[in-house]
Amino acid sequence: MAGATVVIGAVVAFVLLGDDGPPSRAVVPAAVSPVPGEQDATPGPGESPSTLRELLPQSVGEFQLVTADSAPQFAENLDATDAVESQYLRPDGKEILHNVALYRDRARAAAGQDKLLGGFEEIGYQVVETNRSQGIEVTRLSGPKEALVWTHGPILATVEGPPDVTTQFYLDLPY
Repeated sequence: MAGATVVIGAVVAFVLLGDDGPPSRAVVPAAVSPVPGEQDATPGPGESPSTLRELLPQSVGEFQLVTADSAPQFAENLDATDAVESQYLRPDGKEILHNVALYRDRARAAAGQDKLLGGFEEIGYQVVETNRSQGIEVTRLSGPKEALVWTHGPILATVEGPPDVTTQFYLDLPY
């Protein structure tokens, strides 16, 4: 069992660090600042997460994690190796939906992003802007809600919620 934990920890470290070193927020939409917030994420310092679910922080800004579930259908639809769907709530009732998918490599994550963006457009969202730099691609969409979709290495992530809080939620994420 200890060997499996080491292997999973190594995979998660690659996901977080990729082949470009630590994640960077150097390029994001004009409405999104490149400086991420500091968060209390699970697991703690020096610990390696053993599941994709454990990468999700318990709180993001004023939002608290309410649900986080494995999303095999989401992963299958986007040809990802693993995915998690989560819901965060703020005390005033505002909700953010946050999904994270893991791929074998950057190219597959980019293909998953293209597929996901097409799905957003099919349900009435429109791309507002897309920025790329240093291995990160962030697309902001407007529609029934605001959505941000980004890739960093083999990770594809989304944030969807009210326009007045979605960008800040993204900025407050530790990844």
